[in-house]
Amino acid sequence: MSEHSTKVTSSTPGRTRFKISPQHRSQEEIERIVENLQAPPFVDSVEYNEKTGSILVLHDTSEEALQAIKDIMQNLGVVFDD
Repeated sequence: MSEHSTKVTSSTPGRTRFKISPQHRSQEEIERIVENLQAPPFVDSVEYNEKTGSILVLHDTSEEALQAIKDIMQNLGVVFDD
């Protein structure tokens, strides 16, 4: 498992966009991240834009949900730049 450099580019209650750095956008790893983000009941949907490297997560509006999403990503090797 390699580390993926990521930053939160937009966050409003219930909607968070993450941007994966270009050197860490292998299809296999992105699919693994998206699949794991879709599993929790507090996540409504996950979309990945291959051109921009952005992952959009629609989720519960609680701060706990956002922190849990970040925790999932960190457990998958994602390192946040911000």
